[in-house]
Amino acid sequence: MVRERTEGILLRHPGVEVVGEQLTGTVADVLCESAAFTEMLVLGSRGVGAGT
Repeated sequence: MVRERTEGILLRHPGVEVVGEQLTGTVADVLCESAAFTEMLVLGSRGVGAGT
């Protein structure tokens, strides 16, 4: 799923560098560690639950 989403973003925004990763750990720890190495961290939750 991560690869498909990353490819979709690249198709819509070809000039943007996009890196998609699936990481493990607690949410807070993973986000804090990831944010330390990026210029922008984008999060989304659309389509994840049964109600979407």
